[in-house]
Amino acid sequence: MEKKNVDSGLTTFYYAVDLPLGTRVTLGYEPIAEKVDDYTWKDGTTRTGTISSIVRGCGATGMSISRADDVTDSDFVAVATTLENQTIYGLKSVDNPLVKLAYDDYAQAKSYVNSDNYPDNDEIVLTQQEFFDDHAVLAFKNAADEWLIYTQDDYALVGGCGKPVVYLYPTTTQTVNVRVGADVTVSEPYYNPATGWKNVIAQPNGTLTYNGITYDSLFWEGTGHGTYPGVSSGTVVPRAQAAATIRAQLTAQGLNTKESNDFMAFWESRIPNKPYVQLAWFSTADLNELAPLTISPKPQTTIRVFLDMRGLDSSKTLPTPRFNAPARNGFTVVEWGGLLSGKP
Repeated sequence: MEKKNVDSGLTTFYYAVDLPLGTRVTLGYEPIAEKVDDYTWKDGTTRTGTISSIVRGCGATGMSISRADDVTDSDFVAVATTLENQTIYGLKSVDNPLVKLAYDDYAQAKSYVNSDNYPDNDEIVLTQQEFFDDHAVLAFKNAADEWLIYTQDDYALVGGCGKPVVYLYPTTTQTVNVRVGADVTVSEPYYNPATGWKNVIAQPNGTLTYNGITYDSLFWEGTGHGTYPGVSSGTVVPRAQAAATIRAQLTAQGLNTKESNDFMAFWESRIPNKPYVQLAWFSTADLNELAPLTISPKPQTTIRVFLDMRGLDSSKTLPTPRFNAPARNGFTVVEWGGLLSGKP
């Protein structure tokens, strides 16, 4: 199973077996030892902790590995060996795009953790040179001559599916049950992992009543049970144009004014503080794989949108996204969310 990311040049993949009854079993693939305490480092230093594959997103990434497709052997240099005498590599240059990619994700995450959202945090942010010198990005060449890319966990991007908000618009007032295919860590109203949101009274204007309290939406954060989509298209704009572009693209995907305003109220302050911003959107089909919604009674129309933002120092060109705004026929469900880059 592969997810190609056109922005980073990394392909995330994992192995699975599809059984005759329709069950998919995910297989573990661990070509190298992940505990760096046991590595012998060529610079004579020691380190503690583990490494994990560079896998962006908020899906089930435990078995996923990232492969670099746009590299050559000359990009790497041996930096350590494992107990099994396998060679671990680092990038030769601090300016290698993979180093910059990993560093920018690390710095963006630290910036969020140190922001006004978490006033008690004041974590040290390494320079890109310090990040590189500590071998934050590592690589291994497997038996298929594929370059697999890892990062030390101290520098890994930690994120989650940020504030997905669910709106329910039935044609008549009715009781609705909602479950999310995700490990929900934060919710409003409280999401019961065993039953989901059960017996929500939904009105055609979007007003919801749950356990006697009125809401205008259901919100959750967490990690989807499915795999995070690959970035296949996107828009890169100067930061000053990012908010207006996001709002226009929300409309193009079918969100109304209130839903778009709610989205901007949460996400505008989280636009990366870089000269350029990359906007990549995932569709209803993508999200049904990442974190499927199970809703009873079943809606006639479902609109789900999800934004993955990256801050960039310079512009780049990506395949142009195509947006679709479905007609809202019958019982309609709308959900928006995005990737939180960095959580303390």
